[in-house]
Amino acid sequence: MRQLHGPDVFRAALLHSGLFPRGIVGDYPRFPRRGCLLDVARHFRPKYEVPRFIDQLAAHKLNVLHLTDD
Repeated sequence: MRQLHGPDVFRAALLHSGLFPRGIVGDYPRFPRRGCLLDVARHFRPKYEVPRFIDQLAAHKLNVLHLTDD
């Protein structure tokens, strides 16, 4: 639902009223697997950054999160 608002919804300060436009959403992935790698062993991240990273993956329509730990 956040993708319908555009890039302003991802700012720290909200600039919109929260209303969604009407319409029918017919969305499907172009490729069956699109993902990103999060290397938690080499690049330490605070706990609050991981859910934001997952939200960003969803915003860019990436459907696979690969976590590595050596």
